[in-house]
Amino acid sequence: VVYKNNDIRLELSRLARIVDPKMKIQGEVSYKCENVATLDPISFETPEAYISLPKWNTKRMGSISFDFRTTEPNGLILFTHGKPQERKDAARSQKNTKVDFFAVELLDGSLYLLLDMGSGTIKVKATQTKVNDGAWYHVDIQRDGRSGQWCCSITEVK
Repeated sequence: VVYKNNDIRLELSRLARIVDPKMKIQGEVSYKCENVATLDPISFETPEAYISLPKWNTKRMGSISFDFRTTEPNGLILFTHGKPQERKDAARSQKNTKVDFFAVELLDGSLYLLLDMGSGTIKVKATQTKVNDGAWYHVDIQRDGRSGQWCCSITEVK
């Protein structure tokens, strides 16, 4: 276990093992490793940080799932968009450019699914409880393009 803060770096597990005076051990401590699942988490250290992934090309059916944890109340978790398309606005006899999109966002600690697949933007609250409590959550999103159904399930990872 390593503690980092600016220029300070302390190897806490090593200091505890050698009974360094900087450390105080309380209770029973075991110095061994256990086999656990590899998760490869990504941490975003600044508000501007993000990761770009390949286009999610799912014309008919598709699914995406991910785990996350946060204490932030607001933020964009996932966003993807299609190609800009010119559409004619019959009411105004004008052409305008529309872009289909799909997004998952946090707003006031609740998770929302936003999408526009050509017939207007919809925003659905995906959780009834707040998910910015620092616990791990698993999100599974299924799309069946033929019937226009989207299913989003959120479960707390224990």
